Amino acid sequence: MTETEENKRLKQYILSAEQSKFIDEYCIRSMGIPSAVLMERAALAVAGLVGKKCGAEDRILAVCHVGNNGADGLAAARILDGWGCSVTVFIVGRPEKGTEEFRMQLKILKHMDIRIEYVEEVPFECGGYDVIIDGIFGIGLSRDVQGIYAEIIEKINRSECMVVSIDIPSGLNADTGQPMGIAVLADYTVTFGNLKLGHKISKGRDYCGKIYIADIGFRKEAYNQLIDRESLRYIFWEDKTGGASGIGSREKPELPKRSQASNKGTYGKVAVIAGFGGMTGAAYFSAKAAYLCGAGLVKVISVKETTSILKSMLPEAVYAEIDGMKNLGGAIRELASDCRAVVIGPGLGQGDAACEAVKAVLEVELPTVMDADALNILGSHRELFQCLRKNIIVTPHVLELSRMTGTSRTEISGNIVAAAEDFAAVHGCICILKDSSSVVSSMAEEQLQTYINITGNSGMAAGGSGDVLSGILGGLLAQKTGCREAAELGVYIHGIAGNLAAEEKTEYGVTASDILNAIPGAIGRLI
Repeated sequence: MTETEENKRLKQYILSAEQSKFIDEYCIRSMGIPSAVLMERAALAVAGLVGKKCGAEDRILAVCHVGNNGADGLAAARILDGWGCSVTVFIVGRPEKGTEEFRMQLKILKHMDIRIEYVEEVPFECGGYDVIIDGIFGIGLSRDVQGIYAEIIEKINRSECMVVSIDIPSGLNADTGQPMGIAVLADYTVTFGNLKLGHKISKGRDYCGKIYIADIGFRKEAYNQLIDRESLRYIFWEDKTGGASGIGSREKPELPKRSQASNKGTYGKVAVIAGFGGMTGAAYFSAKAAYLCGAGLVKVISVKETTSILKSMLPEAVYAEIDGMKNLGGAIRELASDCRAVVIGPGLGQGDAACEAVKAVLEVELPTVMDADALNILGSHRELFQCLRKNIIVTPHVLELSRMTGTSRTEISGNIVAAAEDFAAVHGCICILKDSSSVVSSMAEEQLQTYINITGNSGMAAGGSGDVLSGILGGLLAQKTGCREAAELGVYIHGIAGNLAAEEKTEYGVTASDILNAIPGAIGRLI
């Protein structure tokens, strides 16, 4: 029997640690599903992956703390032993202080011919093993890893063993994706029911390795109870070639519809206000990306020095030159008045003309993308925050958001989801916080909606990549895509284009031009 679409949808939320615990506890306490049943299915998933990845002669070491994560590790060791694998168990902590589930699993193991070592009796060493099962800490870790635990994790990371983590690498924060002092660097992570935020944001992608999501029997009734209690706002979509089509709390926005009975006016005009600071490339990347995403016409508004160069680079665009400061704001507003959307910021500079342009755009009620120098101007003129509105998309990276808000880079990086949500909630706009996994937060019907983008790769950390994104967003807005939908779909397309570019150039060789040229292929995948 195939799984229902409703069950698939529910299991493809991305959850916080607290939400994950709620699902687990509701199934056990309110629905009466024995924890041992869920644990056995979790252990079978871990053992199944280890069995597939290791050879017949490989020696396996299960490193287990005395909590339920360690109990999963003990059960996985028992299953692997039953399959004929060579397994040793190393227990960290005092078993008598373990959870009920841990003590039960250890009692079973003691009836078997499995070697068990204890940290109080022998020093931890992982030499001579080929595979390590990391069952030390799970998603409930609330303080930095120190002492013997830090020493063990350091030895695991220095080993040449293949490492499989249970639920989440030990020491990795399940909500922020940041190591708590130190964390296990896993090759594989087997998680249960749903992805957790920490798997895919900040440093989580590096620490988790390849992630497998195991169905261990969580029930839809538990998810429904959670939905009744709070808004499940974290969603994700993956590139289909990456293993799964992502479905979250809502369906992925569709590309703007195309009609054979259409003309350039059908697909809208976008104003790209850029290049005041002499950075012609930034203006070019943004304007060309808007065209490649389907905009009918792109109007580049800039200084003569920029437009004279751009006309040969991008003859498809129309150009409006800004000359001097006299009534600059009025000129900007008039030039943008026949457009459906505005992009402002790429290569704009931060001089007087750039500031006047930003102020003018904030007075125009058009859907607007604010990027790069437009954000820096907001940061130095914070009184302009009161002009932000729900149809404005801001696209800062961590340093830009730090400049805008006065919050330290460290604090923002420590919890990028909270940082994006706070900005969106306070200022009523849509915030795309660009990071290894970009976060898109917006207010919808007085509730936060947050999309975690997990397409893309390290090759996109290159100059001009953000300018390409701004143009993608502008092109979608020009075609009457809703602002939230454009923000989410835009970063998704941008990431797939980056993946396509990396397939050809490797992550070392990707440039903004490569991402730009890959946009049609990215859209082709969506079609």
